Amino acid sequence: MITQTKKKERIHFTWSGNAERKYFNITLPGGNIHKVNLRDTSDTESNNKSFKITATKDKLFMVVWGDDTPIEIFTGTGDFENISHIYPNDDYYSVSIIARTADCLFTQFECFYNQVIDIDISECLSLEWLNCSFNELTNLDTDNNSTLFFLSCSNNHLELSDLYNATKTINARAIKQFGNQTSIPEDISIGDSVDFSAQKEFGGISTIFSVIKEGLPASQNDYSIIDGIITFKKAGEYTVTMTNEAIVCDINFPAKVNVKVYVL
Repeated sequence: MITQTKKKERIHFTWSGNAERKYFNITLPGGNIHKVNLRDTSDTESNNKSFKITATKDKLFMVVWGDDTPIEIFTGTGDFENISHIYPNDDYYSVSIIARTADCLFTQFECFYNQVIDIDISECLSLEWLNCSFNELTNLDTDNNSTLFFLSCSNNHLELSDLYNATKTINARAIKQFGNQTSIPEDISIGDSVDFSAQKEFGGISTIFSVIKEGLPASQNDYSIIDGIITFKKAGEYTVTMTNEAIVCDINFPAKVNVKVYVL
C-alpha cells in the first residue's frame, strides 16, 4: 500500500517594496501621457511592508522575502499575527510563506493595500479567510480553496470571469466581497473595438454592459456592441461597466468591472 505524504502548505505572492501607489500612467495615441488615479490613498515614503496570517499554534513556518535578506522563521499563534519587513527600494519582490511541517496550517491571510500584483493560494488548502482587496491583482484562482468562507477582493483589476469562477469554487455560503474592479485602461483609435466577448455570459445569464461617455450615457452614435465586442465610433473618454447576476456575492459589495477606454 502506498502512503501519500501530505504537502506542506504555502502562499506565494508578488508585491512592490513601496508601501502604496496612487496612480499609473498610460501612453495615448500620439504620445500623450495620461495619469490614471486608481483610488484615493494616503501618501507614504515608507518601504515597511506587512501582511497578516493565522498559522497553527506552536507550529513553525518560514517567510522568504524575495530580497537578499535571510529566511525568517516564525511560530504560529493560532490567531492573526502581523509580520513585517523593510525593503531597500520599491522594486517588485516575490514572497513565499512556507509551513515547516505538514501540520502547520494557514487558515487566514490578509494583504490588502499592498500593491500585490499576483497571489498563489493553490497550495493552501486550509485557507478559510482571504482579504486581498485594494491591490493590483489581474487574476485570482480559487479552484483549490473550497474551504474559504470569507473572501474580500474588491478594488483590484479582476475580470467578471475571475469572480464568477470564485462563486463556483468556494463555499456557497461564504461571504464574498467582490466590489468594484478597475481594469487596465484601453487606448484606441476611432473605429477600433475592445473585445469583452469572454465576459458576455455566465451560467446562461447575459452580462449587462453600460457605456458612459464623459459622464453621460453614450448614444448609439458613439458605439455599437455585438456579442460583447464594443466598437467605438467617436472620440472621447468612455467608461464601460459590466455586471452579471450569475455572480452571487455580498449585496453590499456587488461585483462590478469598470474599464476606461480612451478613443482618439
